[in-house]
Amino acid sequence: MTHSTSLLQLLTAPRESVSPVAVSADGSHIGWEDFLARCAAWYKTFANTPATCIALYSLDTLEFLAALLALWQQGKHALIPGDDLPATLERIQGSVDALAGDLPVDTNRPLLTASTLTADDTYQFREVSGDQLGLIIFTSGSTGEPKQIKVFLRQIAKEVALHESLWGEQLQAHPVLSTASHQHFYGMIFQALWPLTAGRPFARKKIHYFEELAGYAEHSEHFTLITTPSHLTRIPLNLPWEKIRGRAAAIFSSTAPLPRQASIDAQATLGTQITEIFGSSETGAIAWRHQCQSEDWQLLPELEAQREAETGAMRLRSPILPNSDWLQTSDRIEFTAPTRFRLLGRLDRIAKVEGKRLSLTAVENLLAKHPWVELAHIVLRQSRRTELLAVVLLSHTGRSALVAESKRFVTQALRQHLQQEFELPVIPRRWRYPEEIPANAVGKVTQQTLLTLFSMPEEETQT
Repeated sequence: MTHSTSLLQLLTAPRESVSPVAVSADGSHIGWEDFLARCAAWYKTFANTPATCIALYSLDTLEFLAALLALWQQGKHALIPGDDLPATLERIQGSVDALAGDLPVDTNRPLLTASTLTADDTYQFREVSGDQLGLIIFTSGSTGEPKQIKVFLRQIAKEVALHESLWGEQLQAHPVLSTASHQHFYGMIFQALWPLTAGRPFARKKIHYFEELAGYAEHSEHFTLITTPSHLTRIPLNLPWEKIRGRAAAIFSSTAPLPRQASIDAQATLGTQITEIFGSSETGAIAWRHQCQSEDWQLLPELEAQREAETGAMRLRSPILPNSDWLQTSDRIEFTAPTRFRLLGRLDRIAKVEGKRLSLTAVENLLAKHPWVELAHIVLRQSRRTELLAVVLLSHTGRSALVAESKRFVTQALRQHLQQEFELPVIPRRWRYPEEIPANAVGKVTQQTLLTLFSMPEEETQT
C-alpha cells in the first residue's frame, strides 16, 4: 500500500515511522523516521547560512532528497548541476551562493554538509508554497549551450500528481530502480520525487549496468525501472533474463525517442512493455506512448496542444508550465487524433550555410536511407565560417566497407548520396564514424558530446 500525498505537504502529512523510503542493493531499507532525521540535519545546515541559491549534487538519492526538501523548508532553492565535472562547476559558479553535497571544495563558495543533530535541536516542518521557487535546472544542450530554467514547486507537484494518477495503480508499492540520474530533471521526477511522494521505496544508488538488476530482484518480487534509450539499446543478451523477465511492473524511458526496433527487442528481453515519456526540461512531461502498439504520442491528462499552421510547431498549454499561456515549442508535430500526435523533427534545426537555409534533420534522414548508415547526426559548428560536421553510426555493411576500403572511400560515397538532394557547398566536410554515438550522463546526444569527436586526433576528410 502506498501513502501518496501532495509534494507540498510531504513532510507534514502523517506516515508510519518504519514506512520504507529507500532501498539498497542488499535489500536493507531506510524508514520514514530516519529520512526525517536526515532532512532535519540538512535543515539545521541551511538555517545557519545566508545562502539562498545552493548548488546541490549527491551520489546518494536519499541524501539528495533530504537536502532538497530541507532547502525548500527554509525558503531557499537548489541549482542542480548534471554532473561534477570542472567545466560544469565553472559554468554555475557565478549563479550560486554555496555548494552542498558531494562536490569539491570551492575557494570562492562555501561547501555545506549535513549538520550533526543534538538533543537541543528543535525544528518543525511546514507545508511549502507552490509559488516558491524550487529549482534551477539546465536544458540538455541538444541544440546549443545549456540554458538555465527556473521551476516552481507547484509545477513539480502537479507533474508528480499527474504521473501518479496515470500509473500509480500499476506501480503499487514496488521499489523504483533507475539507470537515470536524479541530477537530471527526468530522473529527479521519476526516480526520486514521485516515489517519495507516493510512498514507494527508491534505490539509493543509480544502476550503471543491467547486471545490477539481479541483485535488487533477489529482495523484491516486482520493481519499476526508470531508464533511457542509451541503456535500452544496449541490453546485454547474455544475462539470465529468465530470472527477472516480466517482474518489472513498468519500465519508463525518456530523454529521446526510442528506436522502434529497440522498443520491441527490449520488451521481448525484459518481458514488460516500454512506456516512453516525451517532454523537455522547459516543459516537463508532455506525452507518452507504448511504441509496440503505436508510434503515436498520447498527451498527458489536462494538457492541451495545437499545431501552428505555417510551421507545424506544437503549441502547448500545460499545468506543469509556469503559467497558463500557450507556449510554442520547437517540435514539429502532426495530429492523428485530438490528443494524439506524431513527432516530425525540430524547427530549431534549420541552419544557414553558405547563404542557404538547410534542414539538418533532412540531411540526417537522407543519410539514414543509405544502406551503409544506421544512424546519422549533423552538427553545426561556428568558427571562421559556419560548417557542418557529420557523425555517422555505420551499419554492418558500412563498417565492412570502412575496413575493406578506407574512411575517404566511405565518406565520398555518402557525400555523393547527399548530392541527390543537396548542393555541394552545404554537404558536411568533416566526418566521424564512431562505434557508438557518444551521449551525456542522462543518455542525451548533445552538440557538446558530438563535438568531442572532432577534438580527437583523427584524420579529417575535407574534399
